[in-house]
Amino acid sequence: MCQDCDDFYERRAREYMELAME
Repeated sequence: MCQDCDDFYERRAREYMELAME
C-alpha cells in the first residue's frame, strides 16, 4: 500500500480512537 494511504488511515484511526474515548 502507498505510504500516503497508510498515513491517512492512521490519522483516521487516531481520530476514531479519540471519539471512542469520550
